[in-house]
Amino acid sequence: MLETQEPIETGMISLMATDMKNNLIEIDGNLVYCKKTSTGRYHSGVSFIGKEEEINAFVAKLIKEYSLRKKNIPPE
Repeated sequence: MLETQEPIETGMISLMATDMKNNLIEIDGNLVYCKKTSTGRYHSGVSFIGKEEEINAFVAKLIKEYSLRKKNIPPE
């Protein structure tokens, strides 16, 4: 799920982030739903496109990066 201030109105999206070393982490996906919340933000569900190992690697990198940034650990 993505939380945004504006609705996502396209069917296909590209999700991108950078890690603490400025390496690009990206994957394509299809928008499954986009719903406005009671706070005025939007929650969108995304179905990732790609091989299972590519999707798993993308998710693992995002989780690792989030964890490092939350703990404020510098990159190796």
